[in-house]
Amino acid sequence: MSASSSQVPTILAVDDSVVMQELVKQALSKEFRVLVTDNAVDALSTIYHEQVAVLLLDVSMPGIDGLELCRTVRSLPQFQNLPIVMLTARDGAFDKVQG
Repeated sequence: MSASSSQVPTILAVDDSVVMQELVKQALSKEFRVLVTDNAVDALSTIYHEQVAVLLLDVSMPGIDGLELCRTVRSLPQFQNLPIVMLTARDGAFDKVQG
């Protein structure tokens, strides 16, 4: 990509799996600046300090999971319009209703 890094949208992927972090980086790094973290606390710090265009959240993480992190981000006025994509391997009916 010939655009400078300041013009490339930043995606933050939050997933406790290093394998998933690497897959996301490989899939998106040609078109986006991809940042990764493995927990909600670091994710919140990152969105405050970086210009994140999209947040990718793993639903199932230890501690604060992706759904709770999504609720927290949505409760913050400055991030209410930040696009959030939930990633999950869950496929049950309850999981679909919940997420």
